[in-house]
Amino acid sequence: SALRDVFARLKSDEESARNSRKDDLRLLVELCGLAKSMVVSNREKFHNSLLELGLLDLCTNVMRDEKTEIQLLGAEMISAALVQDQASVFNFVQSQEVEDSLISGLVLKLNADTDAGVILEVLEILRTLLDPESISSDSDRSKFLNLFYEKFMEKVLTALKDIENSKENSKMLRSSLCDLLSSCVVWHGYRSKWFVLRLDVVNKVLNLLKTDSSYVAVSAIRFFRACVGMEDDYYNRYIVKNKLLAPIAKIFKKNENKDNLLNSAVLELLDFMSKESLRVVLVDLMEHYAEYFDSIRDTPLFEKAKKAYEDSLKTGPTTTENTNGKGPRDYSDGTQFGSTAAKNSAPDLDEDEAYFESDDGDDIQDQQVGPNPPPSYGVGSESENATVPFTPRHEREGSSDEVEKHSTSLDVSTEGDDDSHVHSSSGPQPLVDYPNEDEDTDDELSKGEKGERSSLGISL
Repeated sequence: SALRDVFARLKSDEESARNSRKDDLRLLVELCGLAKSMVVSNREKFHNSLLELGLLDLCTNVMRDEKTEIQLLGAEMISAALVQDQASVFNFVQSQEVEDSLISGLVLKLNADTDAGVILEVLEILRTLLDPESISSDSDRSKFLNLFYEKFMEKVLTALKDIENSKENSKMLRSSLCDLLSSCVVWHGYRSKWFVLRLDVVNKVLNLLKTDSSYVAVSAIRFFRACVGMEDDYYNRYIVKNKLLAPIAKIFKKNENKDNLLNSAVLELLDFMSKESLRVVLVDLMEHYAEYFDSIRDTPLFEKAKKAYEDSLKTGPTTTENTNGKGPRDYSDGTQFGSTAAKNSAPDLDEDEAYFESDDGDDIQDQQVGPNPPPSYGVGSESENATVPFTPRHEREGSSDEVEKHSTSLDVSTEGDDDSHVHSSSGPQPLVDYPNEDEDTDDELSKGEKGERSSLGISL
């Protein structure tokens, strides 16, 4: 058929086939576009025929081509395949060798001086692949995310290192990459948390604030906002320990007289921390970086932040944050705003950092706890968290002598029977003396048996 001839030419190394390579790829892209208007059943048949002919293998090779136009056509075909059948793309990626895989070719484009159009296409493909809603099967999603974070995520991060590159393509890449990382923080839970804390990603992203590009700086602050927005105590303590609020406070001070998107992003971050009472981060901000916000000190927003800070000091260890490790700093002892004692009581994250340096990253989710952290994290007194030992009931209710003494004083009467007043002089008695249906049985009991039952508090 015509399609077989097209794929045969694209896979050929002959000179004539190379000359027609661009036209053949354009034909496939046009056919993929026209297939969108087909009936679902026909569209599926057409797409399956392309997969059988080796569409994804072809895309893998095309993305490694040196020509920008060829790369763009390959990216468009990958996007079309993802729209039609995402599961087939995921299965294909997992069946490939890591170094020669389709994902590896896409990631390489992020670390090369690539055309802006190719960068945008590649980032959109990666966003679609990493979106948890794009994979219906939990097992397939877990396998793919494990593969991506283990083999490719660090390579994606290397694209942020060249901050001195002032080319517009490089700026756009860094900005878009920050947005992709922000989505990963929200989407992937413990995987992204382990990745961010282990590789110090927040610090690397905030280095972008040193660039002269305002929209890149705004993207970096958006990533920081995504981490804080998780309201996770691991993120918050990591931010405080590494003093990651400092570059944000400094850039706000630098732009305090400008009404721009950068300042708006910082103010929104401050408003969020105040509204959600993120105690660990808010206390660090007000105690160490309040002077950077002198320009808004008399505004309602700063007053709101200050009030949230003061309220957090009054409430002691109580917090609305999702405490996954040690509890927040305890200021219930009267530590005052900006005092030396408060600054010296900054939380120590050595245990948290050591945990995330281990290889058991998947166990992070198992460490999630509720609003009341375990006693090993230092929240609450020892008596509050201690386990109450089991005590037998007769020991809790007192000794047998006390029971006997208490029972002697009982005077229980039953309604309608004048002779039922019981004045016990010795031995424990029941609270209610129910009439025995078989009185003869009681008469036949020996005195020894009666005494034994009396000592056990049983009355017949």
